Amino acid sequence: MNIAAAKNKSRRLRGNVTLKDIARKYGVSMVTVSAALRGDRRQVCEETGEKIRKLADRMGYDPSATAYARRLRYCASSKNILNHVVGIDFAWDYLDSPYFARLFQPLGRELTRHGYSILTNWAINEKDSRLPCSFARGEVDGVFHISGTTSDMLLSRLREEPGFGTRPVVSIFESLPGCSNILIDDYSGGRQIAEHLVAAGHKSVFYLESDNYQHVLRIRGMKDVMRKAGLAGTMHPVFFKLDHLGRSFASMRKQFEAFPECSAIFCSNDVNAIAIYNWFGETGINVPQNFSVVGFDNTHELRDESGRNILTTVEIPLEEAGRMAAEMMISRIEGRETGESTLTLPVKLIPRTSVSAPAPEGRTRPIANSTTHYK
Repeated sequence: MNIAAAKNKSRRLRGNVTLKDIARKYGVSMVTVSAALRGDRRQVCEETGEKIRKLADRMGYDPSATAYARRLRYCASSKNILNHVVGIDFAWDYLDSPYFARLFQPLGRELTRHGYSILTNWAINEKDSRLPCSFARGEVDGVFHISGTTSDMLLSRLREEPGFGTRPVVSIFESLPGCSNILIDDYSGGRQIAEHLVAAGHKSVFYLESDNYQHVLRIRGMKDVMRKAGLAGTMHPVFFKLDHLGRSFASMRKQFEAFPECSAIFCSNDVNAIAIYNWFGETGINVPQNFSVVGFDNTHELRDESGRNILTTVEIPLEEAGRMAAEMMISRIEGRETGESTLTLPVKLIPRTSVSAPAPEGRTRPIANSTTHYK
C-alpha cells in the first residue's frame, strides 16, 4: 500500500469513529458523550467533559464527518454554525387569529426570501417544559419571542442551553433586557384613545383589567391624559376574560351599578370589544347612544346593519412589525449588526361611530338580564 492510500485509509477510519465507540471506550452512555462534546455542564461536569473530549481526539473522532458531530464541537467551542433556522415560540392556535396572521405572514416571507426556515409550535410555559432537541444540537440560529408568552422562563432556558447560549433573541411587542425589541407605541395609543374620549365629552370610563405589558402601557397613557384634563380617578377596571364570560359579565354588571357615571369602555383588543358590544345588545345598552366602546389593533370589524365597520380602535402596523423583526433577526444572525437595539413603531387612532358624546341624561336604561346563558 502506498503512502497516499494509507493516509486515505487512516482518514476513513478516523471518520468512522462514532459516539457509541467513545461511550464504550470511556464506559459511559452515548447521552453523556453527546453532552460532553457539546459542553453541557448541566449533565456532565467540566472535568469529565474535558476527559471525554480528549479521548475523542485520541480515537480520531472527526467532528466534520457529520453535521451533528460538527455542531456538537462548535457548541463546545462557543462557535456558531449558520443553519438558516429560527424559532418562534407560539402555538398553532395563534394562526386562528387575524392579528397573528398579519404579523407572521410578512415575517415568514422575509425569512423565506433570505433562505431561512422556521421552527414552530413550541413554547416554554411551564416550569418543567423542555426546549426541542434542535436547540441542544445547536441547530437554531435565533428565536422570536412574542409578547404574552412566559418571557423570563423562556429567556432563562435559552441562555442556559449550551447549544443556543448567546444567540440572538428578538422580542416582538414586549421590551426584554438581553434582547433586541420591536415595539409599538402602546403608551401613545392609550393617550390617543383618552384624548378622543375626553374630546367627545366622556368624563368617566371603564377599562379591562390586564397585566399584559402592552395593555399596562396603554392604561398609563390614558390615565395621564385624564389626569391632565382634571379627571384623575375617573377610570375604573373591569374583569373580562373570553374563556370566563359568565364571571366577566357578572363583574361588569356590578361595576356598572357601582359607577353609573361611566359612559365608555376601553377594551384590550377588538375581539373583546366585539364580545362586549354583543353583550350590551342583549342587555339593553345601545352603542353609542347609551355607551361608547373602543377597541385596539384594528384587526376585526364590528359591522352595523348596513355593513359598515363602526368600531373605533387603534391601528398597529402588524405587517411592518413582522417584516422589520425578520430583518433585525437576520442582520444579527449573519453578523451585520451586533448588540441589542429597540425599534418603536407608531400607532394611529381610527375614529368610527362606536364613540359619540354621552347622552345628556346619562345611562337611563337599567341593564336587563341577558338572554344568553354564559358559563
